[in-house]
Amino acid sequence: MKRCFFGLKVSEKDRQSIAVWRNKHLANRFKAVAAENFHLTLAFLGNVDEQQLHQLMATAHTIECPKITINLTELGFWHKPKVLYLTSNSCPAELKKLANTCTNAAVATGISITERHYIPHLTLARKAKYLPSITTPIDFTLNFAEFCLFQSLSTESGVKYQALKSWTLSSKV
Repeated sequence: MKRCFFGLKVSEKDRQSIAVWRNKHLANRFKAVAAENFHLTLAFLGNVDEQQLHQLMATAHTIECPKITINLTELGFWHKPKVLYLTSNSCPAELKKLANTCTNAAVATGISITERHYIPHLTLARKAKYLPSITTPIDFTLNFAEFCLFQSLSTESGVKYQALKSWTLSSKV
C-alpha cells in the first residue's frame, strides 16, 4: 500500500519565492514545511493498493484540463490539523473541475473519499497554534502545466512527496 494524493507541483522558482517570504514573515513561529514539498492537493487518496494505483493512472491519462493559474493572496489556518497555509480568495473553475475529476477517479476505483468543499491551499507550516497577523500583502501567481500522482514517503528526515507519474494539462482544452 502506498499513501497517495493527486496534486499540482509548485515550480522550483515559486517554491523558493514562497519559502523566502515565509521565512521572512513567519520565521521561528511554526514548524515549516520543506519547500521541496510545496504543492496544491487536488484529492487526498490515503492508502492505495497496486491495482487501484494502476486504475488511477489509467484514468488520469484520460483527463483533459487546461493549464491552471491561481493567485495565492491570503493566509489561512485550520485549527484541527494545526496547519497554516496560503490560499486564494477565488478558486479557478478549471482547478475546481480538475479536483472533482480526480476525486471521482478515486471513488471509481473503490477509494473512500471524505466529501468536503474544495479549498485550494499550499501548506506552509504544521503544528501551528494560531493565525498570525501579516500586514504585508501576499501575492503569489502560480502556473501549472501538469498534475501529478504523488506518494507520501516517511523518511528519517521527515515526509517527502514523490511524484509517481505526471500528466500534461493542455492549452487546447
